[in-house]
Amino acid sequence: ALVARGDDVLVLDDLSSGRRERVPEPARLEVVDIREAGPVAGAFAAANAEVCFHLAAQADVRVSVERPEFDAEVNVIGTVNVLQAAHWHGTRVVLASTGGAIYGECDGPAPETAPRRPVAPYGASKLSAEEYLATFTRLYGSAHVALRYANVYGPRQDPHGEAGVVAIFAAICSLRPLSFAISIASMGCRRSRRPELRARSRVRQGNKRGHALGMSIYSLHRRHIETRMQRVAQERTVGVTDNPTMT
Repeated sequence: ALVARGDDVLVLDDLSSGRRERVPEPARLEVVDIREAGPVAGAFAAANAEVCFHLAAQADVRVSVERPEFDAEVNVIGTVNVLQAAHWHGTRVVLASTGGAIYGECDGPAPETAPRRPVAPYGASKLSAEEYLATFTRLYGSAHVALRYANVYGPRQDPHGEAGVVAIFAAICSLRPLSFAISIASMGCRRSRRPELRARSRVRQGNKRGHALGMSIYSLHRRHIETRMQRVAQERTVGVTDNPTMT
C-alpha cells in the first residue's frame, strides 16, 4: 500500500523468515537484525523516514517458551533499538503488537481494557515492547502508537506459520470441501474431549455453530492444524471420503 501511493519505502529484514522476492519494487531492502543497534541506527540515518512500521518480531509462542532469552532479545531489545533510532531521527513508530497473547487465557472475547496476564514469554515480551513504546512517548513527547492486531491475513501469507491460521484454513479448504473447515471451526460451540483443543469462547445460546468460526480460530494451535492437513492430504491420496470430526 505504501509503494502503491508513491511513498519511498525502505525495508529492514534479517530474512530469517522473510524472502527478498516479497519486497515489491521500487521498495529497497537492507538485511538488518534489529538486535544490532548500530546497523539499525545507520539504516534510520540513511532513510530519514517519517514513519516506521515496526513489524519485526519473534512470533512463535513455542519458541518463546523454549528460548525465552532469544524471544526477549528480538521483541524487547530489538524494539528498544528501533525506538532509540527513531528518537534520534524524529521518526514516528507504529508498533505491531499482539492481538491476544498479552491477555492470557480468557473466557470470551477480550476488550482492550481486559486484564493483561500473559501466560507465555511471547506475550510478556510483546507487552514489554508496548510499555517501552509508551515510555518513550511520555519521555520524549513522541507520537508513537501500538496496534494489537488479531490474526492478520493477506496476499502472499505463508500458511506454515503459527500466526497464519486463516491461511492454514484456506490451505485446508483447497484440499477438502469447505464444510470440513467449518466443522473444525465450529467446535467452539461444543466441548472437545481433548483439553488442548477446547475452545475458550462462549457462544450465546441459539447461535448456529458456524458463527463460532471467528472466536474458535484463536484456540487452535498450529501443530493440530498441520496434523489435520497431513491427514486430509493422505485421505485424499487413498480416496477416503468420510468426513473427519474434531471431537
